[in-house]
Amino acid sequence: MTTDERCKDMEFDPAQVVARYLESKGYDILERGWSCPRGGADIIARDGGDIVFAVATESTDNALWDRALARLNKAAARYEVPEGLSPRFDIVWVKFNQAFGNEVRLIHYRGVSQE
Repeated sequence: MTTDERCKDMEFDPAQVVARYLESKGYDILERGWSCPRGGADIIARDGGDIVFAVATESTDNALWDRALARLNKAAARYEVPEGLSPRFDIVWVKFNQAFGNEVRLIHYRGVSQE
């Protein structure tokens, strides 16, 4: 079974899980699935003085994270960030584990940058 099939079968949408997680942490979700040419973010949210461009991923592959950060950077360049707020890039790693009663585990990396 592929990841996409599993997500459909279990009604598991990493971006939706991450949006609910961020809301529970007090983030104000502004956009979901926002895209522009060569860029995009699964979630755009406000966290205090930051506009957060976030991606939900099931991958731990650094090369994929680098591509995700490049997409977030392009999204931030095109998105109208309100005056006085700073863009921030977050990656939230999502692990779905059927072996433990469909447990979902998250690791939130705040303020990620490309090195």
